Amino acid sequence: MTEDDIQLLYEYDRWANIRVLQAASALSVKQFTRDLGGSFRSVGDTLVHIIGGEWIWLAYWKETSPSSAFLTDLRKRRDALFNPDAFPNVAAVWLRLGTHLAKQYVRLCRCG
Repeated sequence: MTEDDIQLLYEYDRWANIRVLQAASALSVKQFTRDLGGSFRSVGDTLVHIIGGEWIWLAYWKETSPSSAFLTDLRKRRDALFNPDAFPNVAAVWLRLGTHLAKQYVRLCRCG
């Protein structure tokens, strides 16, 4: 896999996440937080899971030699930072995604 391949995959990932959040923006708070009985309780919980996954992969990628202790700590930090209750509406998810995308962009620019 080349650096261009990685760049293309991250561009697609950003595009897809933005599209999903644009669609979710049409939901009311009630629809966003409604318990759907799935793996993740609501649309909001699912989106927080996606953003938390983005965050943990970027943190992992930045670590030069991740140990098992690092990974354990990383999971605890992710769970604390991405508690679904801290994201009551899609605007809160948008805000966190914007912060993450900026950090991701900086990281990708350092690779090329």
